[in-house]
Amino acid sequence: MPPSTRTAHSARAQAREQVLAAARACFRRDGVKATTMERVAREAGVSRQLVYKLFLGRRELVEAAVSARTREIADEIAAEHATEGPIADVAELFTTVSVAVIERLRWDSELAVLLAPGGPITLHEALWSEELTERGERFWFPMLERARAEGLLRSDLSTRDLSDWLRTVYTSMILRPDLHPDDEREIIQRFVLTSLAMVMRPS
Repeated sequence: MPPSTRTAHSARAQAREQVLAAARACFRRDGVKATTMERVAREAGVSRQLVYKLFLGRRELVEAAVSARTREIADEIAAEHATEGPIADVAELFTTVSVAVIERLRWDSELAVLLAPGGPITLHEALWSEELTERGERFWFPMLERARAEGLLRSDLSTRDLSDWLRTVYTSMILRPDLHPDDEREIIQRFVLTSLAMVMRPS
């Protein structure tokens, strides 16, 4: 790629991040319905034409905001686990991380605004975007590969297949605010781990 092309791509990426950050600030402060493209442009200090050049409309801005916040949550959970130290039992690790994912996505204040009823996208639509599909696969990959290496994971499905299935199951759990973390843990241990064949074999 010629230097001039790289510079143009870099400038566009920086402008996109600037506009997205402004949009997220507007969404958090004013809500999705009250946030116009013109208000985003003012917040970002750019022209409305540039905002439309970078994002087709408010729906695309919301999608980008949901994706950004979800990736942040995934990074936070991964960092917290790394700080706390490794968990010896991969099934326990998987269960603990799964509950954290469900709880964080359900109760995150920014996601609650972005995915409020009547908004442009739903949680299901957001999580099945190409970007979050790839991020989800990368998120679960280390745990699934560790379980596979220990002979605890079923071998007939790929990591992508398993990641997609986990998203389906966990989305339904996220949408149930009546579930307590202990209930989530029990569901994961009784059904999810069994379906993955990630159950500890008796010695």
